Amino acid sequence: NVSDEIIEQFGIGYAPGGQSWDELLKVAHKKHIDPNTLEHSGLAIRRKSGNGHYDRFRDRVVFPIRNVSSKTIGFGGRVLQADQEPKYLNSPETPIYQKSRVLYSLDIAKETIRHSKSAIVVEGYMDVISLAQAGVQNVVATSGTALTENQCMALERFTDQVVLLFDGDNAGSNAALRGVEVLLTTGIEARIVSLPNEHDPDTFVQTQGVNALLGMLDEGLPLLQFYLQNLSKKYDLKSNSGRSKALQDLKPLLLKPRDPLRRDLMLREISQRLAVDENILRSEISKNMRRHAPSQKTRIAAQAPQQLLTAEIPRKEKEFIGFLLKNQEFLSKTISSIKPEYLESTPCQRILQKLFESIDENSPVDSARLTDQPEFSDLA
Repeated sequence: NVSDEIIEQFGIGYAPGGQSWDELLKVAHKKHIDPNTLEHSGLAIRRKSGNGHYDRFRDRVVFPIRNVSSKTIGFGGRVLQADQEPKYLNSPETPIYQKSRVLYSLDIAKETIRHSKSAIVVEGYMDVISLAQAGVQNVVATSGTALTENQCMALERFTDQVVLLFDGDNAGSNAALRGVEVLLTTGIEARIVSLPNEHDPDTFVQTQGVNALLGMLDEGLPLLQFYLQNLSKKYDLKSNSGRSKALQDLKPLLLKPRDPLRRDLMLREISQRLAVDENILRSEISKNMRRHAPSQKTRIAAQAPQQLLTAEIPRKEKEFIGFLLKNQEFLSKTISSIKPEYLESTPCQRILQKLFESIDENSPVDSARLTDQPEFSDLA
């Protein structure tokens, strides 16, 4: 039920099956692409015998995974036969593809997200594609991973409003709860929408229609309200013991927000909903925060090795990083042959990683701003 237009827009393809296990390798050979390159990019697997390779993706519908600049950095493959396992097969992590940093379809959805000032986050490729075909374009997917802080940072470039739309089963609910914990560490305002148990976004749109889905999106629950609703299924919040257990679950959550105002508002809402004295709750959270705060000795111990590392930056590494900061057009060639961990200096490793990430973001790194940080001061 996917239109030709959507197939072309998302670049959906097919990896051949049949008796041959090396269709891609044969095509790559004709184009003078070395099998080891395919192996490093996650498209081929070395045989256990060590003699040759075979295609990773076979007899699957294939979804290109692209970075925000629309460059393909990995693939996801979905089975066509009911007895095939696993149902979804993704590219392994490579120097250019770290799944915790990538949101599927952000390259397509980013402008709509920016204009609508909101993003819908789903779990799978087909959820994104079904919604796009129904006319909802501001959708991205976590591609089977829990929502991460890096993915939230990617979204924050385009919006500070997000709706989590996950499957209606237990796995979807758990994914949403993990998403709450991550979102609270960011500046993003978010709502959670839980679909009926038998549905995911793809099936819901196809059976109930897009208007029914849009109606549910408008009724999404704020993060804390969703979390409390799930706690009410777990504990009897009308009893003292139930409220006490719920508060134990909530304490780590209240340590997440970096914004003191956000934490303050959460404390007030929790005290009202659970009928708990607000001052007692604040006192408990303060104790937890002091307990989790690093001691002065720990901070000094953590700073000392870093100061030692910056003092011992090899001259060649310093010159190398300096060259790349001034000549960032060479980054695309550098990333194919050098990894940050090849360098001895930790600050140089971190700057090189930042520079490599700038290739995905298609925006030059401000070298003055980067080296202005204390740990990089020797590189300025």
